[in-house]
Amino acid sequence: MLFTDLEFWIIFLIFLTFYWSSVSTKIKTLLTFVFSLGIYASLNFSYVPLLMMSTLLDFYIGKWIHRSERTRKKKLLLITSIAVNIGLLIYFKYFEFILLVITDLTGNNYRLDLNIILPIGISFYTFQTLSYSLDIYRDKLIPENSFIRFANFVLFFPQLVAGPIERASNLLPQLKGPKKINSLDIDIGVRLILYGLFKKLIIANGIALFVDDFWLIRDYDNILITVLGILGFSVQIYADFSGYSDIAIGLGRLMGVDLMQNFNRPYFSKNIREFWSRWHISLSSWFRDYIFIPLGGSRGQKFVIYRNILIVFILSALWHGANYTFIVWGLIHVIAYFLFDLLKLNSSKRFSGTLLTFIVVSIAWIFFRAPNLLKAVEVLKSLVNANFLPTSAYHDVLDLYGTQNLILLIISLILFIYVEIWEKGFVLNHLKMNVKRTGIWLSWILILILSINVVQNKEFIYFQF
Repeated sequence: MLFTDLEFWIIFLIFLTFYWSSVSTKIKTLLTFVFSLGIYASLNFSYVPLLMMSTLLDFYIGKWIHRSERTRKKKLLLITSIAVNIGLLIYFKYFEFILLVITDLTGNNYRLDLNIILPIGISFYTFQTLSYSLDIYRDKLIPENSFIRFANFVLFFPQLVAGPIERASNLLPQLKGPKKINSLDIDIGVRLILYGLFKKLIIANGIALFVDDFWLIRDYDNILITVLGILGFSVQIYADFSGYSDIAIGLGRLMGVDLMQNFNRPYFSKNIREFWSRWHISLSSWFRDYIFIPLGGSRGQKFVIYRNILIVFILSALWHGANYTFIVWGLIHVIAYFLFDLLKLNSSKRFSGTLLTFIVVSIAWIFFRAPNLLKAVEVLKSLVNANFLPTSAYHDVLDLYGTQNLILLIISLILFIYVEIWEKGFVLNHLKMNVKRTGIWLSWILILILSINVVQNKEFIYFQF
């Protein structure tokens, strides 16, 4: 079941009724565990044992690391946790890609038709459990004594399959004793959920109708269509992923749990460094704390700092997917990061810096979305070689959407841009409802109702990672 499925919301409301009615923390803990496990099983039942194995492993390794007084034994236990978790991730996500790389380098065919299915959420919950073991090893965290509570930390259904990637120091204490729900929690939670559904169902899925067709084009002869395709995906992936995060945070809020913010209007960043402090914040901060800083961070000579940045970006690119396209996507961000720094563009004016950053990020998204490098290069070439045919582009878009649906999408985009620019993502600002915002909510609900038979219920993009 997806957050965009009606079945999920029916079952969730039943669960929430029992959750709110219970005065026992133990019963709430058990309800959360059963519901979280059930939701994951509905998505990918065959990989429930794998998820539970990783959970059991890190639960006990955390205890053993904390109890051990010998540094060597602590290191061996930590290495075991890292080896098993990363080993599983490599097998399911990268094994076939590794064989492809070896084949390309040697000329010998080492590729096997294994048909390995990637477990949903493995990249997210692997990093979450690893941070738990690492924090205990660093004496920054005391291990959890209750397996069910630890399992809830790993399986917590709002953020299990696509984040935010939570830290045990933030999430575990809240799961031990969820705070009492008040009217503000409900207000914020409902608004976040509605806004997240609006971004996913209307903006992301609506634009996907055009973007998906754009990537099936064989000959890109219209530069305007190419530009619309590139910009369309930039909007789609932001609305899709941040929409999921909004829903997840909103669901948590209805249960008395504050999940970390995962997006902070990233397209308003004035440089690449700022972009990565606003985009997928939970992943960026994970790499900062567990890779970048241990490597030396920003200390030392420029070469060392740049080396550390390069390592982090390449690892981040590979985290997103096993394909040459993701590596190029990461390298574009690395090069842009270095150029912004070397040319002193990090201190540029807000508008010019924001515009340049958005262009760079949008160009990089081409490689993120493309099925292979050849297709990405083909799209890039069309920016130079294609013709400017506005009338043709208009008819192509109109034929795809239809007049009524296109008008609905345009109205939705205007509302979306208004909230992002002038309201500055007000749903995260803990503001109370007033007449002005009530009108906005009614507009969203109306658009959701009108669009129920227009947009397709597509899976969230980051489910594939």
